[in-house]
Amino acid sequence: EQGPVMSECCGVGGRAHRFLTATGCFECVKCKADGRKTNMCQSCLEKIDDEPYCLGCYAGSLLVPEADSEDARAIAEKRAELSSNGVEHVNECSVEEVNDLYEQREVATARITGKTSQVPFPLYPTEELDKPQSDHWTPLIDINLKEGGSFIGDPDLKSEHAPKVLEFFASLVDIQSSKKRTDHKVEPAIYKVMPETCIEIASKSR
Repeated sequence: EQGPVMSECCGVGGRAHRFLTATGCFECVKCKADGRKTNMCQSCLEKIDDEPYCLGCYAGSLLVPEADSEDARAIAEKRAELSSNGVEHVNECSVEEVNDLYEQREVATARITGKTSQVPFPLYPTEELDKPQSDHWTPLIDINLKEGGSFIGDPDLKSEHAPKVLEFFASLVDIQSSKKRTDHKVEPAIYKVMPETCIEIASKSR
């Protein structure tokens, strides 16, 4: 009487073994692409993009990319980018871990970018003020506060901008100490001396 169908698994490190075909027999896609037929049992395979790989090809394709391959260059670039953004010990991570870290960073960056666009008073690096041309604002006029209100007569200050400039300077001394801002019975003294605009900027910045 014929027994159950058996297959031979390539195993690990050349240690092949036989197993019941009915429990699941898989063929390595990389070995097949290279003209070799390699069967694996469920215990001796890993998957990349839901495709079965023998453990040897899995290590070669994912954990140790071939030098100068597209995968190797991409991983090297990701390692360098992660390291430049403060991720420590990135060179000790496997390729799979590098990909996971990079994906997490991309998601975090997207979330931060999305939230930043909704912030009323976003914060920018200090060097933005020194740029000849910024992507975030356009200079209207240079004002020397030592000269008092003489800037009103400056021909560089366009008439449509003058009301907002005056409103801005007025808001710097607009103090509303009676406005409730915390759960304390008595508000901290800082709210009695800080201009309303400065408090608004501080509370709505990121």
